[in-house]
Amino acid sequence: MKQCVLDAENVHLKVLQYILNCREIPTQDLALKLLHLCYKFLVGLVWNYQNIKLELIPFVPKVVHHITKNVGCIDFLKEMYDNNKNMLYNEV
Repeated sequence: MKQCVLDAENVHLKVLQYILNCREIPTQDLALKLLHLCYKFLVGLVWNYQNIKLELIPFVPKVVHHITKNVGCIDFLKEMYDNNKNMLYNEV
């Protein structure tokens, strides 16, 4: 039920907008923690509410550049590809 409310308020899109604005990994400690927390929020949302994956799929190529640092991007990508046959078999 809570996930449906978050989906209706488009909270995930606001969190995703912050992630997309961080083209480079922040050097300040607080900004780095906020980026990591944003990824953890998206992971929890995708894990608990599978329907949100369809909305987040177009943004996956835009967040791949965060893989080089440990900011939670890998966990987010794992959840996006987990139990998602369209993404697993997509050659792109």
